[in-house]
Amino acid sequence: MSPLQRQRCSFVLPTLPVALALFLLASVHSANAQVLTFEPQPLRIINPQLADPGPIIHAGGPETMSLASQGTVVFAVPNAPTLNAPIQLAQAVEPFSGSTTGTATNALPNWDPYGTSGSPSRPLFGSGGSEFFEKVPDTSKKIARRFIERVSLDYTYIPRGGENGLGINEIAYQTEFTFPCRYLYNSEPIYVVPGFDLLFWDGPLGPPTNPHHFSSSGYNAYLEVGTAPRKNKDFAFELWGRAGLYSDFHKITADSFRLSGNASVLIGLTNEAEGVLGVVYLNRSRIKILPRIGVIWKPNEKVTWKLVFPDPKLSRFLAKVNNVDWTFYLQGHYGGGCWTISDPENDRTYLTDYNDVRIGVGIEFANYSTLNGFVELGGAFGRELYSEGETWYKPPSAIYLRAGFHF
Repeated sequence: MSPLQRQRCSFVLPTLPVALALFLLASVHSANAQVLTFEPQPLRIINPQLADPGPIIHAGGPETMSLASQGTVVFAVPNAPTLNAPIQLAQAVEPFSGSTTGTATNALPNWDPYGTSGSPSRPLFGSGGSEFFEKVPDTSKKIARRFIERVSLDYTYIPRGGENGLGINEIAYQTEFTFPCRYLYNSEPIYVVPGFDLLFWDGPLGPPTNPHHFSSSGYNAYLEVGTAPRKNKDFAFELWGRAGLYSDFHKITADSFRLSGNASVLIGLTNEAEGVLGVVYLNRSRIKILPRIGVIWKPNEKVTWKLVFPDPKLSRFLAKVNNVDWTFYLQGHYGGGCWTISDPENDRTYLTDYNDVRIGVGIEFANYSTLNGFVELGGAFGRELYSEGETWYKPPSAIYLRAGFHF
């Protein structure tokens, strides 16, 4: 092992236990710091003996019930099925005993107020190796939110596949925080997402194959902020920005700091389809901006055709087994990234892209109260390393494997 390789290993290896400790700490904290952000919905007493449905009782607070009779409560809980349940009071009362004061309690069976009911407002995972994500919710229903909405850990593996290949191991960690914003549609929160990605490259590290030099490791350390409110089923928008450092473990320069983001508008076309129009700001050396355009079509509750460039996805719900939803999908996306890579021998730093196009199939499982995850297998095509205005190396196409979990 050369002195340079030993220097890299001595720097990279100590970071792994630190990243693992941060992951475990955030996972434990997310289980204890839960905040419900939607406002309670009114509950109405239905009196079977009177034409007048009676007064409104607000969930979570004591109200005076002026009707001296028994009845049922119709619960208007977001994303929960309508249910007529018996009135339950915080204090014991006798029916037909006159005006009574008490506290209405939710009698919905098996309803977790911290669970994510129905479709999640954001997809379970990002596009994997790409710097943009679909975050617009596909439903106008309100959803219970946590302060720590999710903690995720993804892994991507591309084998080297020969002497002239380029292998990649990428570990991506994120913690997503939500902050309610009363000024957005439906009080949709603002998301704050710190993240850290650790990359190991196994490939051409020196001349003559690599005239610009390419490191054996790198990282992405970033903070992402954005929101994705939906006014109704016919209009929604998303706005996201990311600032971060993207470099190897040798030197940070002004080029290591990069801004990226995306902005899109969704407009309802029919009851089953909506159009998407926007831009993705990649801010890489080779490609700065990509358009985002297409149609999302949901012919039924089990099938979604997301025909949107540059990250299309077709998904089909398979089954619910032991309260876990299983979904099959086929997707494509523009992968890679951009980093400042140091060449210690020539005392230079190159702004270098790795770009590819990925197509894969996978399985997602979703148990919204506990653990969610996915496994994906596919191919990476059109691979290239790009520096100083030229593509100086084209690794052969390769298969890739992705897997991830979030809590």
